[in-house]
Order: sequence, then C-alpha cells, then structure tokens
Amino acid sequence: MKNRTLLSSLLRSSVVVIGMLAGMLSSTTPTMAEISDKPIQNPILISSGASLRDLHSDCTGDSRSAECVSAIHRACNLRSAGAGIAQELGNGVFGVACFDPKWYGEISLSELSGHHSGCSSMGNSQSAECVSAIHRACNLRSAGAGIAQELGNGVFGVACFDPKWYGEISLSELSGHHSGCSSMGNSQSAECVSAIHRACNLRSAGAGIAQELGNGVFGVACFDPKWYGEISIQSESSVRFPIKLNSGQKTIGSHWYMETDVTVSNNGRIDGVTKTKSCQRQGFTGGVWIALIDKESAQDANILHITPVQHYGINGKDPFGGCKDRTDPWSDTFPADISDRIRGIVIYQHHTPKDIVTKEDVYEAIRLGVEIYKASQTGQ
Repeated sequence: MKNRTLLSSLLRSSVVVIGMLAGMLSSTTPTMAEISDKPIQNPILISSGASLRDLHSDCTGDSRSAECVSAIHRACNLRSAGAGIAQELGNGVFGVACFDPKWYGEISLSELSGHHSGCSSMGNSQSAECVSAIHRACNLRSAGAGIAQELGNGVFGVACFDPKWYGEISLSELSGHHSGCSSMGNSQSAECVSAIHRACNLRSAGAGIAQELGNGVFGVACFDPKWYGEISIQSESSVRFPIKLNSGQKTIGSHWYMETDVTVSNNGRIDGVTKTKSCQRQGFTGGVWIALIDKESAQDANILHITPVQHYGINGKDPFGGCKDRTDPWSDTFPADISDRIRGIVIYQHHTPKDIVTKEDVYEAIRLGVEIYKASQTGQ
C-alpha cells in the first residue's frame, strides 16, 4: 500500500477474522512459514495447549520424523522441560516424555559422521545411525545418552542426558511388548520406541530410547521424564467442516453497507452470499474477498488461499424511497489438500475494490487492525 488514498480505503474497510483454533496463544516459540513468502514478523504466541502441528506445521503424524521431534521439543519447552520424545501413539495424540537435558547444544553433521559414517545427511537426524553417533558425541560431553531435537545449518540441536538405566534389551523381548517392533532395522520406529518405553517401565524408569544396535539387541537408555502426558497432533477445529460464517452487516461508507455469508468445505470449495446496500442517494461499488489463514491470530498467520475479488454495484436510494440492496451468490475453489491446515478465515469487504488482491494486501489489511472474533465452529 503506497499512497494515502489506498491507506484511507483500507482504514474504511471491514475485515472480519473468524478464528477456529481452540485456546488463546501465549508463548513465543516460532513456527515454520510454509506458504507465505512474506510472513508477518511478529512473535508467535502459543499456549501449552497448542497442538504439535501448531508448533511445527510439517508435523503430520509420524512421531519419529524430524519435524514432529522438533514440535515435541517446543511443546516440552512450554512445559518447563528442555527436551522430549514421543513414547506412545494414541487417537490423534502422542504420549510424550519431557526431560531436562544434562547438556544441550549444537553438534555438527561433520562431527557426527566421524562418530558413525552412516550419519551423513541432515535428513537422517532420527535414524539409527545418527542416534548412535549422537550417543557417542554425548559420551564425549560427559553424558550417557542423547537425541537430536532440532535441525540447523549443518548442525543438529542435541539434548544429552544421563540415563537412569542403560543396557541391552533383546529384539525378542521388545517384539513381545509391541509386535510391530520386529526388525533390528526399526530401532527408531514408533513401534520400537513404544516397545522400549514398556521395557523401561519394567526396569523402573518412565521412558526410553535406543542408542546402539548389537547382535540381536538394542543398547537402550531408560530415564525418568520430568513430565509425561498426551499432546494433540493437531487442533480438532482445523478439520471440522463445513465451516459456516457470517460477517454481520458492516459499514463501508456513509450509509453504505455489506454483509457476507461464507461456507468453506473440505472438498476445496468456498460458497459466499454477499448483500450490498445503499441507504443514501449515491450508489457505490463494493468488493469482497476471502483469505484462508493457518492461525487463529491474524498477527502471525500464513496465508493459504485468497479468492478473486467479487465486485457488486448498487444504485443510491430513491429520493423518497427506502434503501436499495442486492444479494449475490458466488463461489471459488482452493486446493483441497490444505483443508486440514485452515484455522481461520478473513472476510474483507470494502468500497472501490481492487481487481487483484495479493498476499501483501492481506498482510497490510491485518497490519492496519482487524476486528477479531473467536468462535468454536462445528460441522453442519
């Protein structure tokens, strides 16, 4: 927005943000800005009730992926613990063990590949080879075990800790605890981590992780977590469709009004109905567009989709008559695969609309101040 006229137009605009992510946001842990090339540079505020996907947008359900481990690390930070690892899988939740590391810091990939030649890629931070290399690196830092928590520029953010118990546990015992732990090559799989968790419980420890591979055995570090509990993978509200919203009648100018009903469906369709009304002698042209965003709070949202601008002209009222109005249905489509990332919807209604709206226009509208509504949306 580069001139006073456009700024003034924006200030007269009506913007409604309907937030659908449960819970108020209250931390400062940053998330990944996947879609927008220019995310708003404000701190992201997240509560301890945030889902893992809120903490890392690429955590989609694989508890041992680098993305989900990173999200768990951040979730544990919110629970006053320095590190964490998933131990069990539930219905849309991970059973997570949070702990305070003895040492936390960056370890370069080059150092780790020296400890184990199989740890040769940043993408393998949770592989058996890299976990073994991290174990050996932590030994050099006077700690008995370790696991990567974050990825940096050629480095892993590593949490080293002293286990309560360290020893060998056979594959046959572990497969008895979880039938999915059936191969030595799966030591870092969710199934084997779950089996190790149960084996560590039998050894009077609350959690555990394999560190090394032997001849039919895993070298396992068991520890007592500082906090253990379930953390949701994603907010339920992000997938409750269809989402039906109403902007309410908004003043666009002197006795000019617009109101829009919106339905967003998870098949990638947006259906809108916009009413445009003039209660003065002059008519006007109003416009409306919709933006789908991935956060409840407009200040840290990434923009997933923007509809084309819908333009509607209305004549002024008759000298001795009532208001003039018109009602127009419209629709748009968006990629259905972004449906489960939607957390909010921006409904933007204004006078003398632009033909094309960019992401920067959306961000500028947000920067200028919006009326924010929080609502629990349910499928209908």
